[in-house]
Amino acid sequence: MRYSMQLADELPMLGLTVSCVWARSTSTHHAGVVKWSSHIRAGICTQALALVLIYAHFKLYEIFLHGYTLMLLEDATLVFFVATAAVAPHRDLKLKSAILAGILVILGRFFWEVENAHCSSNPNIWPMHIMWHFLSAASAYNTAVFARLSRMDANDRLPSLVWWPAAGTKTTIKKKI
Repeated sequence: MRYSMQLADELPMLGLTVSCVWARSTSTHHAGVVKWSSHIRAGICTQALALVLIYAHFKLYEIFLHGYTLMLLEDATLVFFVATAAVAPHRDLKLKSAILAGILVILGRFFWEVENAHCSSNPNIWPMHIMWHFLSAASAYNTAVFARLSRMDANDRLPSLVWWPAAGTKTTIKKKI
């Protein structure tokens, strides 16, 4: 893929990751995350900006790949702290959503790695890149479910709608009184 198209392909993923970390750092009961939330937000934005500038300057995709992987590891660490907060009412649902999101992005990354390694020798392997986008989007969806449940915990509410696959097809319209 040409450099300009790689940049266009990867910048939305970078923006989504930054927005997910931002949302997680502001919607939690975990005291350590709340205490450091402004530092977490400043750090992830600075890291994303530095990653884009370094990638734009050197034009080496490996720099972007390793920097983005580091951001995902930081996000996974934050998810762990938010999902395991002892006072969170939706702890089990958040944990299921977080685990599913992690599994989907790892599976997607596998497809991406195979496609990236073999695309020059076998041009018919391109559907694996589509699988990468599909699975990373499904992971992002589960991350959004996780963020919504975290926000509901922060606002002390029960879910008005719990989406698949975090809780099956269960729909509830309740409010804590």
